Amino acid sequence: MSGFVRPVRLGTYFTLAEFERTGTGLPNVAPPEAIVCMQALVRHVLDPLRADLGRPLRINSGFRSDAVNVAVAGSPTSAHKSGKAADVDADGLDAEQLARRVVALRLPFDQIIWYTPARGGHLHIALNVGGKQRGSMLEAYVWGYRRWTP
Repeated sequence: MSGFVRPVRLGTYFTLAEFERTGTGLPNVAPPEAIVCMQALVRHVLDPLRADLGRPLRINSGFRSDAVNVAVAGSPTSAHKSGKAADVDADGLDAEQLARRVVALRLPFDQIIWYTPARGGHLHIALNVGGKQRGSMLEAYVWGYRRWTP
């Protein structure tokens, strides 16, 4: 795209490189429209959460190209593919604690899923950029998913 400059920083605490990192070895370059969504996710959710926690949040999975999404067995409709989701964790806090903090801070989200340690121990958070937020809250446990209420 002519004239588009790839930003290094998406907000105060997060970089584009963190969102594009993948262990698959496959190309994972976000298009401009996904970068806009990542910037919104960072601005409205991840930066405020990080500031409140006073400790780093690690992006385990941010943007996913189609090939990366297939390689990690992601959902074909995954919000990661459009830059609208990130999987995060933080030292000293489990995924449920992170989810509770998101809710307590009244941060906007379309979906949060906290994964038990048996399922990876991270928090998935998605923002429906430009649309209505469902506020869906789930727990991913060893046998599947169930609705979760803090």
